[in-house]
Amino acid sequence: MNMLAILAAAAVVAVLFILMRNKVTKGSSCCGEHESPVERIRADDPDPAHYPYHYRLFVEGMVCANCAKRVENAFLGTGEMLANVDLGRKEVDLLSKRELDRRGAAGIVDRAGYTLTEFEKRGGASEKSL
Repeated sequence: MNMLAILAAAAVVAVLFILMRNKVTKGSSCCGEHESPVERIRADDPDPAHYPYHYRLFVEGMVCANCAKRVENAFLGTGEMLANVDLGRKEVDLLSKRELDRRGAAGIVDRAGYTLTEFEKRGGASEKSL
């Protein structure tokens, strides 16, 4: 091998080493894989009986427990809602003190960094994304 080939091979090995080190230290797939767990916000009023409106939402983009907590926290942070995420189903069970429409729910989900794909008022018709 000539000197140029040896230098090129060394450069490739160095780049691969740096990339692998970053993958191990910074995470590879999930937003929460290598960061502190997201703390769940406590509801101002934890009594479900005080929430007359009930909704079921489907949210895309959640891949880990931290994602689920971010979505729950987005609703809990309003002070008017209780939320529980089923990550496997990408579903949010939502109770609210005020009536909520699809646009309002989508705005809350969007600000958390995710996408609302389905909004259903319990007992009513479902509204799916086109």
